[in-house]
Amino acid sequence: RVTLRNIGQQAAAGVTGQLLESDPYVSVTVPGASFGAIPSGATATSAAPFVFAVAADVPDLHALSFQLTLSEAPGSHDLAFVAHAPALDLIALTIDDSAGGDGDGIPEPGEAIALGLTLRNEGSAGVAGVSGILLGGGFVAVDPTPRDFGALEPGATASAGPFALSIDPACPPIHALPMALLLSGSGGYAASEGFIFQVGEIFRDDVEGGAGGWSHYAGGGGFGDQWHLETYRNHTYGGTTSWKCGGAGSANYNNLLYAILESTPFSLPDNAQLTFWHWMHAEVSSSYPGYCYDGGLVEISIDGGPWQGLAPEGGYPYRIRAGGTPGPFPAETPVFSGSHDWRRETFDLSGHQGSARIRFAFGSDGSVAREGWYVDDAEVTLQFSAVSGEGAVSRLELFPAGPNPAPGASTLRFALPRETQARLGVYDAAGRLVRPLHEGPLGAGAHALSWDGRGENGAPVAAGVYWLRLKTEGEERSARVVIVR
Repeated sequence: RVTLRNIGQQAAAGVTGQLLESDPYVSVTVPGASFGAIPSGATATSAAPFVFAVAADVPDLHALSFQLTLSEAPGSHDLAFVAHAPALDLIALTIDDSAGGDGDGIPEPGEAIALGLTLRNEGSAGVAGVSGILLGGGFVAVDPTPRDFGALEPGATASAGPFALSIDPACPPIHALPMALLLSGSGGYAASEGFIFQVGEIFRDDVEGGAGGWSHYAGGGGFGDQWHLETYRNHTYGGTTSWKCGGAGSANYNNLLYAILESTPFSLPDNAQLTFWHWMHAEVSSSYPGYCYDGGLVEISIDGGPWQGLAPEGGYPYRIRAGGTPGPFPAETPVFSGSHDWRRETFDLSGHQGSARIRFAFGSDGSVAREGWYVDDAEVTLQFSAVSGEGAVSRLELFPAGPNPAPGASTLRFALPRETQARLGVYDAAGRLVRPLHEGPLGAGAHALSWDGRGENGAPVAAGVYWLRLKTEGEERSARVVIVR
């Protein structure tokens, strides 16, 4: 219902209104209503309500836009409402091969796996009756029986399973397979959470089992080391421990650090990728945007050779600026720095193959110090594009962007079951096109496109929630990406 006030000097007789939508996620089902006569200075409420329906797939916090046209001046008013919707994210997988395998928690060819999945509701509305169906394919056969997650209020988590799956004995010992969890819930909620299921293990550490073969030390030059196992902050679902470079608990790191955290050696195949989660608070320059005095980076060594720098997808967000008492990194070195909550980073390891070691290096100068750098849930897996091709994809998939949240640039991965016309674009929360990324024919298999975090006019977009929409002939998929600045 709508209430109007007549702020004019004359009475209005027989006032009527029409509600018009200008939003793809709503449809007005009862567009007209009468307000009757409204004397000067008086108010009147519509005799009957205007009615509109909201689509079940409306994005969380989407602004619904309307125009109310009136038979009296001023003629129209713009109206807006904020839609609240659930947004379920897959945050954890648990693998149990004790009954159908060797019990080491690693999926391997010929094993039967009981897979547990955990969801978190990142949206601002709850959803009840959530159930999920797991879809596989290729070398993995999945029991299609739905599993119940129950109700998830905003911020809540819920686990379901086990989902039963079996791995073909002919599967390669190291193999990456796209899978999807089809979700449904009350109010018509429906979503698809795509993820990569890794057969075999290259390298993985959730830092819940102690040092795990990692070593840490000062990198020389008279600088110090402050890496240690820490329980003050943690990313692992249900876990307690991460690696931290800094003081105990919330205490700041020391000045003049060149602190190295180095992994145990592992066998690295070609076309792999490194992912990890990190939390950081390090000193940046207040006078020179994009520059910092303290920060961290990632390096790799192959077959005992020299350490080589690795760049994350989208690049490092900062560069070192030399202060009065400089740290170990030369000026202009790209690094992670600044302040952000837990965030996932992805590094392309293509071209690196052999006995590999990964290391995280943090450097600080001689002045201001912050809380430090936390690293958790590091994993090396095959890239999906390395194992996909013609006929390897059974359905249209749009995978989560990486990194997400993103400081700017991100990589968007998707898979097509057949050659088709495809359109991929970035949209804002109001459904407006921000940046077209591709329109035209694409072949079957895996694809990846980069978005530099800029709009069609070339300017960086504002921080906030954006939506990736992939449209093909008769099908559409969407995924959320959060831009942080």
